[in-house]
Amino acid sequence: MFCSLRRGSVMTWLNLSPTALMLLGGVILTLGDLAIKTWIIQQNRPAFWLGMAIYMAGMAVLAHTFRHRNIATASIICVVFNVITLIIATRFLYGETISRQQYLGMGVGVMAIVILEMESS
Repeated sequence: MFCSLRRGSVMTWLNLSPTALMLLGGVILTLGDLAIKTWIIQQNRPAFWLGMAIYMAGMAVLAHTFRHRNIATASIICVVFNVITLIIATRFLYGETISRQQYLGMGVGVMAIVILEMESS
């Protein structure tokens, strides 16, 4: 069968490394954040529920990485990538400016990910 319904089979089927799963989780959380922002701007209740569902999917991906990485390390990498993608997405979608502090924070976040990934190698 192409894809069975056994526990963890979708993540296995994707055949992604734990790092790629953490980054995917961060992107999914960003999509949830953007849906929530849409709810706030447009007062659109379905966007709220869509955002909550997307958050659940992102957390499911993150939880899967806990099998392969320390829970704190996996969470930090996912959240840092979520923040970086959110800053960039809101710049392009909503025209929000990126401050020097945000650029610095993104750089520090990338350095933190590199350091944490060096530990797992």
